[in-house]
Amino acid sequence: ERGIFGVSTLDVPCDRVLFYLMVHRELDGFWDSKKMQTFLHLHYNVGKPIMVAFLVSRLVAYGNNNVPYFAGETGDSCILPATYFWVGCGKRFKEPTTVEWRQHAYTSGQGHERDDDMGFFEMNPVIEGYEDQTYEDFNDSLFGAIFGGVLQDRLLLDEAGGKPVANLVSEFYRTVAKYDVYSRRGGNKYCLYWTSERALQGVSS
Repeated sequence: ERGIFGVSTLDVPCDRVLFYLMVHRELDGFWDSKKMQTFLHLHYNVGKPIMVAFLVSRLVAYGNNNVPYFAGETGDSCILPATYFWVGCGKRFKEPTTVEWRQHAYTSGQGHERDDDMGFFEMNPVIEGYEDQTYEDFNDSLFGAIFGGVLQDRLLLDEAGGKPVANLVSEFYRTVAKYDVYSRRGGNKYCLYWTSERALQGVSS
């Protein structure tokens, strides 16, 4: 019931536990973490809600001369992989809230599920000219509860009865890149998440 930081997960919202795990992970890295600095700056200096500051710092960090750069990565998947971010996922944290775990309690006797046991879902952005080829599959995750959304027939919706969500990183890259560059990176399909991520990392400073 307790993580490495001694935080009980029994009857404790997952956003609370995740926050402590993130802080522990960053402080235990033995290097100067730009993500952690960005998180602290956004919360304490700018006044952003603590979980909004947390989410932003997983994707964007302040680099040299305080110039922001893309810092998201799938390899950082033990806490919040950039893969799962979708457009609008941070709005629930504008006001204080709590998010329950998708995982059942260890004491329930049902055993511990891994992410691979939870199936997968799709994010479906709408891109002109690519309507039939714009789906991406994502493995579900226990940490996915942080991002909200409602799973329905393998689609991730922004809310019950709502609209399918789009991958935030792909949409961001599509916004800042020229159309011909963006469309080429995905071959015959639109630019997939992983090509967007690598392209953004390639221009990071």
